Amino acid sequence: MAVGSIYIIGAGIAGLSVATALAEKGKRVIVHEAARHGGGRCRSFFENTLGCRIDNGNHLLLSGNFDVNTYLNRIGAKDSLVGPKKAIYPFVNIEDKKRWVLDISLGRFPWWVFSSNRRVPKTTAIDYLRAIKLANAKPTDTVGSLLDDGSYGYRVFWEPLTESLLNTPAQMASANLLWAVIKESLCRGAASCQPMFVREGLSETFVDPALHYLIKKGTAINFNSRLRDIEFLDKKVKKLIFSNRDEELGEGDKVILALPPNVVASLFPNLKLPNQYHSIINGHFQSNKLLPGHKFIGAVGGTVHWVFIRDKVISVTVSAADNLVDKSSSSLAKILWHDIVQILGLQNSSIPLNRIIKEKHATFSQNPQQIGLRPKAQTAWENLFLAGDWTETKLPATIEGAVRSGRLVSEIIN
Repeated sequence: MAVGSIYIIGAGIAGLSVATALAEKGKRVIVHEAARHGGGRCRSFFENTLGCRIDNGNHLLLSGNFDVNTYLNRIGAKDSLVGPKKAIYPFVNIEDKKRWVLDISLGRFPWWVFSSNRRVPKTTAIDYLRAIKLANAKPTDTVGSLLDDGSYGYRVFWEPLTESLLNTPAQMASANLLWAVIKESLCRGAASCQPMFVREGLSETFVDPALHYLIKKGTAINFNSRLRDIEFLDKKVKKLIFSNRDEELGEGDKVILALPPNVVASLFPNLKLPNQYHSIINGHFQSNKLLPGHKFIGAVGGTVHWVFIRDKVISVTVSAADNLVDKSSSSLAKILWHDIVQILGLQNSSIPLNRIIKEKHATFSQNPQQIGLRPKAQTAWENLFLAGDWTETKLPATIEGAVRSGRLVSEIIN
């Protein structure tokens, strides 16, 4: 077979993951990206209102994710993550003001659930050991159908955990998918559960080092190059039609579409792909009252799910935010700041300068029906492949899932 070029359409995290993996193997890679920057939704930018750089969204990563670690090591960015040296997660319940720290024990046996000092107050070990139901779940089971018994443990642990990990309400979220995450994290103990987040920004960790790596490898990167159409012949892609050029494919050339599912669906109307979505809201607030540093805290009983503090910017995330996304930014700022005041003890603090970022179609709905529509990397066309957090990775639609999708594609490309 002739050795050809590999065209990667999309320079989001999935596209950068597969591009760097293939470039490492010495493949001839050509990247096309519709925007003028890489990273897709995983990027940093300068926010004029706040006068500093912020991230498009907030992301908490786990230390045991093999694919993310491999990717960051490849591009020389592993040291750009920070976090505690232990698998500890500080939390607050906004309703009753209770505070606690989840402290995951070493080893595979979950000793921590038997210690009242290491789990959520007012819960018992049984609340956590009910995860065995997830291990035995059928593909059609949801988290809510298996675990929702109306208990306090479900409301303050399983429900917020599901929404944070799957960005889908627990009542409809796939039990199989939640178990897949638990198997790779909690079931492996503290070594795989240390929380990690970016020191400077998402671009500085996941995007800029990858672009620099590709340039050093001689990879052609074309920004402002939107794919308009694809022409086929004999079950193979023969031409890529971009907004600024056409690319005729030769023998041995391959194409990887690392695009959102709705964009791929517009190119292939008969292809059944995930088509239901849930929203995420991120808010960034300026505060001169906080000491510089890097901190995070989880929250239950309110609107906000996570708070991240980086220097003098307080950033918050609300997952599965479909009921809030249509509100005005000013209304959301009031709602989010109310929770921040409770979480951080900033009593009598007025709403500071802020930027609210609403992503209406942040991730596909990770319910059993939509999970069944996730496509594999290989398509019906010999030289066409798919990458993205919405493809069949066995992980949720997260940074980890996007990076893994790139690795999976790179392994089946000859």
